[in-house]
Amino acid sequence: MNDSISETSVQPSILKSIIGETVADTLSVHDYLQLYLSDRTIINTHNVYEISAGCVKNFEGLAISRIDTNDPKAFVFIFSDARRLTVRLDDEAFNGPEAMTLHGEGFPIVVVP
Repeated sequence: MNDSISETSVQPSILKSIIGETVADTLSVHDYLQLYLSDRTIINTHNVYEISAGCVKNFEGLAISRIDTNDPKAFVFIFSDARRLTVRLDDEAFNGPEAMTLHGEGFPIVVVP
């Protein structure tokens, strides 16, 4: 199966629009993570997440190269240096009603349940 963003049913055109965007800032807020992108999109991850190497601040300055949505138990952001931010979607990972939200100009709020 192709691991491109077009395989997802979660607003694929919106997700495609953030590929290539750079992480301008990151913020850990209590029990969730925020990524602020160069196009002013904000990604909030409410579920348990895993970072492949380093810490959250290491994503600053990196571009989103790909978003892998093929695994029904994870949503994976792959960055320009091959680091990964994996937002887990399994039942044990949920901290609230949604796993992740995207807020951006020109599109509705995207909720990943």
